[in-house]
Amino acid sequence: MRLVILENYDLASEWAAKYICNRIIQFKPNESRYFTLGLPTDYHKRGDLSFKYVKTFNMDEYVDPNNAHILDGNAPDLKAECDAFEKKIEEAGGIELLKTLAMDTILANAKYFDGDLSKVPTMALTVGVGTVMDARE
Repeated sequence: MRLVILENYDLASEWAAKYICNRIIQFKPNESRYFTLGLPTDYHKRGDLSFKYVKTFNMDEYVDPNNAHILDGNAPDLKAECDAFEKKIEEAGGIELLKTLAMDTILANAKYFDGDLSKVPTMALTVGVGTVMDARE
């Protein structure tokens, strides 16, 4: 695990965005070699980076909807939904880079729930520990 401490949120955000951009560029994704990324929202909207050959398993970080894989929290059989999601990740070759949420991010997300932490969901579908541990970085 790597810890990078910067002076403020903007510098930390810029560092993280550049890091992810550089990892994708270094990977050299193409039509037969996708970079598979686990990531929360809005990282692609700056426009400096093409997500054409990046597969995502996340909320809405995609350019081509065919490359987006989103868990269905309303599926009638949640275990089957999770198993199918894990299988798709495995078939894609595993996750190259996984972005996880820190407590600060969870606290920041409370803004979507009127700032009330008691309203922030405490349960969700997510990738399994095995998938997290299998991420190459």
